[in-house]
Amino acid sequence: MSIKYVLARIKNIDIRVSTCYDYIIKMMKGGCLVKVSELQKLLKQAGCYLDEDYTRHEWWYSPRTGKHFPVPRHKSKEVPSGTLNKILKDAGLK
Repeated sequence: MSIKYVLARIKNIDIRVSTCYDYIIKMMKGGCLVKVSELQKLLKQAGCYLDEDYTRHEWWYSPRTGKHFPVPRHKSKEVPSGTLNKILKDAGLK
């Protein structure tokens, strides 16, 4: 049994979510920015879902935190690091 699996069980997080989260954190530390489409995949794996759809942003809901939070709509654009940190905190992934 791997350490990552044990930690995921302790934190009550799905292994796929922690792996995807680790990937995004590694990209951020390396100076790379994360695309909106990659962020949306992470949110779906974490159990978040699209609640409302507006012109410039999609409003997502996290059952872990009970919060609604905006996510940019432009899937091919990169998410600024401050925005990404806020989204991950609101989703309960950070």
